[in-house]
Amino acid sequence: TSHPRILAAGVAGYLALTAGAFATGVELGLQPMLHAVDGAALFPYGLSITLPAMLIQSLLFFSFVEAIVTALAFAYLARSDPTIIFNYTRRREQMKDPIPSAPV
Repeated sequence: TSHPRILAAGVAGYLALTAGAFATGVELGLQPMLHAVDGAALFPYGLSITLPAMLIQSLLFFSFVEAIVTALAFAYLARSDPTIIFNYTRRREQMKDPIPSAPV
């Protein structure tokens, strides 16, 4: 497995977790504006609180952990059984009947 592919998997893990944290921060931050019950929101914090709360912890710690775990899992799977990740065609001999037929 090439190192650029492992690095790309790690970067994808980092960006995916960060995007999820951003989306969660936006959802939570918009909730007071959209769904106030009797003038009081069920979640009282706006975007100025939720976005930094979600993104800071994600950008500085959890996304790095996700990148490392994703890269290690990708490297392991790519080395142990590359057909899981890559679309390799099997050799013609492997595609034949793996159980020999009994002579007739």
